[in-house]
Amino acid sequence: ESNVLVYNTTNSNIAVICEDAISAMKIDLAGYAGVALCCSSLNGDDAFKLAMRFKTLLVWLDNDNAEVRKNAATITERLRLYTDRVFLNNFDTDPKHYYVDNIKETVVYMTSAEANKD
Repeated sequence: ESNVLVYNTTNSNIAVICEDAISAMKIDLAGYAGVALCCSSLNGDDAFKLAMRFKTLLVWLDNDNAEVRKNAATITERLRLYTDRVFLNNFDTDPKHYYVDNIKETVVYMTSAEANKD
């Protein structure tokens, strides 16, 4: 069973995966699809559905402890089984704590080639 909630009033092809509904709603206000996990994990079926639905995925958990950081890496790896347009944001704070303009800037930067150089 899925616990994923998708807020996408703008029909964006970029989704930002976060832990909670408030963060997902703020992401939606910033013009991107906000995907609330309602936890810090993502099952394989939901990963596949998200990868098929969105062109680009950004994983943005709050990274407030080692378990969440590990889960963020696992989610990223799971999504990359289906698409290579997956990015990981290592910020220590949920999107809900950012202004909408800061969320926009962060998504643009984190999904750019510059931020993801090897």
